[in-house]
Amino acid sequence: MQVRAKDLTLLPNLMSLSRIVLIFIPAYLISTQRPELRIWALILVLVGILSDILDGVIARRFNMASDLGRILDPLADKICTGILVVTLYLYADFPLWGVLLIVARDISVLLFSLMAIRKTAFILPSNMIGKFAALSWGLAIAIYIIDFSVLKTPILAIAVILLIASAVSYLRQFNSHLRRSGSL
Repeated sequence: MQVRAKDLTLLPNLMSLSRIVLIFIPAYLISTQRPELRIWALILVLVGILSDILDGVIARRFNMASDLGRILDPLADKICTGILVVTLYLYADFPLWGVLLIVARDISVLLFSLMAIRKTAFILPSNMIGKFAALSWGLAIAIYIIDFSVLKTPILAIAVILLIASAVSYLRQFNSHLRRSGSL
């Protein structure tokens, strides 16, 4: 694994960094508790999600993938999700247990990933279960932003199930990688 300072200037990495900086705008809009501003918050969050998808496409298509990007992109996702769920907890009745669950899972994934990098110089990639879990939490966040009450409980139930499944999946992936590398 090689993280180089010049990789900060690659477009996909700049997109990830911009998501971290710009997430405070929708968080502020949510905190105003004005419905007309929440629509703008939702639009900005959706633009952020689109940029998250595009940065990966750009990185692969134009040979701009980097080890820094493999770290920065999921880190940006976790920071943005964390900021949004805390804001929604404070201003939009998002459940505290949901915040704690997301934060605990994301910190665990980060710690396991750092351990894998340290022991084997390997960055654990995202998997499909993790992507579906992220999508379900994105939907839950969107539903809470626009306060669509009827869907809050069902989408949270789906998101929790997928979050637990993704945590188990990443733990298995982590253990499997450490066994193959002889580090376990």
